[in-house]
Amino acid sequence: MALAERAAKALVKPMVARVPGPPELREAFESSARRNHWAPPGAIWRNSRLGDLEAVWVSVGRPQNNRVVFWIHGGAFVCGSPETHRHMAAALAKRMRCEAVLPRYPLAPEEPFPAAIDALTGAYRALIARVPRGRVTVAGDSAGGCLTLALLGSLPAAEQPGAAVAISPVVDLSGTGGTLDAHAAGDVLLPRGRFNEMRGMYLGEHPVTDPRASPVHAVFNAPPPVLFHVSAGEMLFGDTKRMVAALTAQGHEPAVQIWPNAFHVFHLMQGIVPEAAAAMDHIATFIDRFVPPTGS
Repeated sequence: MALAERAAKALVKPMVARVPGPPELREAFESSARRNHWAPPGAIWRNSRLGDLEAVWVSVGRPQNNRVVFWIHGGAFVCGSPETHRHMAAALAKRMRCEAVLPRYPLAPEEPFPAAIDALTGAYRALIARVPRGRVTVAGDSAGGCLTLALLGSLPAAEQPGAAVAISPVVDLSGTGGTLDAHAAGDVLLPRGRFNEMRGMYLGEHPVTDPRASPVHAVFNAPPPVLFHVSAGEMLFGDTKRMVAALTAQGHEPAVQIWPNAFHVFHLMQGIVPEAAAAMDHIATFIDRFVPPTGS
């Protein structure tokens, strides 16, 4: 992990800080994924639609149960795609012997809030019309973690999934999470200076307190079991602590795994750092507990 951290701080963080805008950031992210990220051997891809969205499905070998992971990719609401994250979803699908689906949701600034959460809600509802909701896990990383929690906060009890996973989620777009500034220098991946810029592209003049934008303000009536993964040294560490506290205050019991020597969404480094594989093992074990391999 130490070598990967040094590489991220020396190469990735400066690149994210200097690229002029979303088009260049998207190309850099996609190019890096093509060069550096590999799916497990035997991964099978197929394309379809969920609601109004295109979606990429992935499995490794033949799925052995009717579980589905609905994976919402990260990318600061302005970049990322199923292609940048499908290797990570495939790693989890392999462990769970199931399929994962990555919806291609609309990105800002071309399609600002609430386009992404509206489209993802429609795609999720299209999925649970085909798969029992209790067999679905909703998972997301970074901005995708925000959208995961926003989805849970907006769904009625009758539509909640069986489990949820949020990896280093953004939960408060006001930028007052407590560790954004305190951990800015030490965060090896995220440049603090771009947070407000990306928020503006996503939200425009929309209030940051809207719970579908900042789920720390949401009321969760009947959420499924939720697992959080976060690094103790990243800027968004405070966001996860506040979100866990908010859910606990509402009577829920979220689980949280803090990685002391890691960086923002290190899970992307499947096959490169052993901690990424350990993180996926931990997520799969959590899901198995609440959405077991057998059942209907």
